[in-house]
Amino acid sequence: LSKKISAISRRQNLWPMLDVSSMEELTTRSSLGLREIRTKHCRMVQADMRISSELTAAMDGCGLRPDLPTIFVAECVLVYMQ
Repeated sequence: LSKKISAISRRQNLWPMLDVSSMEELTTRSSLGLREIRTKHCRMVQADMRISSELTAAMDGCGLRPDLPTIFVAECVLVYMQ
């Protein structure tokens, strides 16, 4: 996720698509101290999907609303899970 944050941070022309105009609006720190993207319509959070308590904490911490349609993107991780 840190590479994505760096890439988006450098490309300010992407910020309006995320409804932000500054770095302060774009990134935040999780309860574990990790940098995350957290905007009005987009959340990019880090969690070890093998540890259900960590995944639950990440979803709760980012404001997941089960009553709204949600897309989960788990890039390059599912092939490693057993």
